Amino acid sequence: MSVNIPLHIREQYAEIYWRTSSTVKERIDLGFRYYKPRHRILKWARMLSSEEIPRWIEVWGDRLRVDAGYFLIYDPTSTPTREEREIVFSNQYAKFEKDFDHWPIEPNLFAKTYSLYAIDYPNYDELTERFVDAGGFVPVYKSAGIWAKPVTIKTAISGIEHGESAMQLSFTEVPMGSILALGYDGEPYFMRNEKFVANYNQVPHITEE
Repeated sequence: MSVNIPLHIREQYAEIYWRTSSTVKERIDLGFRYYKPRHRILKWARMLSSEEIPRWIEVWGDRLRVDAGYFLIYDPTSTPTREEREIVFSNQYAKFEKDFDHWPIEPNLFAKTYSLYAIDYPNYDELTERFVDAGGFVPVYKSAGIWAKPVTIKTAISGIEHGESAMQLSFTEVPMGSILALGYDGEPYFMRNEKFVANYNQVPHITEE
């Protein structure tokens, strides 16, 4: 895929990534390794309502646009104790998003990379059941792995949620020391190192098997 990258971006950054297909060898040559998700880590998901889109969401300092059909994934462990999670239990989603780490995912990618967290799995507790019963929430876990590497040089990405539309490339700088990831369809994004360690096995692979 031919991409017209502005000159000032090419001059400013040592590495630049956008959504594109690449071979395993190409990813390995760029320093990426494949990491499998840790076993069935509970997350909560909900689809954004028509009244909420389009909108912009701040995720770890990054500004992302979400559109119709998008899901938000919430990490219940980002609020450390059960007592604190009880306090923030509410159907007021705006407040809820301030209390739990959350991030958006495009609906087709959601279907490919997340699986339903069954009620007989560990950690499906009474609080999770309350969120599910409140409406709009689904318990899920990440079932697909990622290609990832630490960011050690100036890097910019154009993910599918950057820019005013999916057809417009808009680049954002990846914070030094964070983890750069390539998702299921080669979409670039980044996460904090502690989130990477908590959610992915730290033994890398050179294939997706």
